[in-house]
Amino acid sequence: AAIALRAKLDLSDPTEAADALHEIVAAVADLVQRPEDRLLYAVRYGHVLLWLPMRGGDAVCGERQLSEQCERLAGGKGKIASIGVGLPDVGPHGFRRSADQAVRALETG
Repeated sequence: AAIALRAKLDLSDPTEAADALHEIVAAVADLVQRPEDRLLYAVRYGHVLLWLPMRGGDAVCGERQLSEQCERLAGGKGKIASIGVGLPDVGPHGFRRSADQAVRALETG
C-alpha cells in the first residue's frame, strides 16, 4: 500500500528537510512496526510518499489496520498535516497506481 503525507517540510534548507523527512519515516516505521530500511519513500509534488509492505492474509483486515495507524499518525503532534492512502497492489505498476490513489485521496481530502 502507499500513503501520501502532506508534511510541513522546509525544503529551502536541505539539512533541515532531510532531518524532518527522517523523523517522519521513523514515526511511520514505528507505527506500522517495520524497520525503516523496509520502507520505500520519496518526496514528490511536495508530498512524502511511502510504500508499505503489507503482510499476507486478510486484505480487508490489513487495510483497516493501516487506516487506524494513519489516523493515529495524523492525530499526533508533528510535521504531518494530512494523509492519503492507496490500495495495496503488486509490482512497479501496482506501486505507481497505489501512490497515485494516495495522492488523489490526499488532494481530495
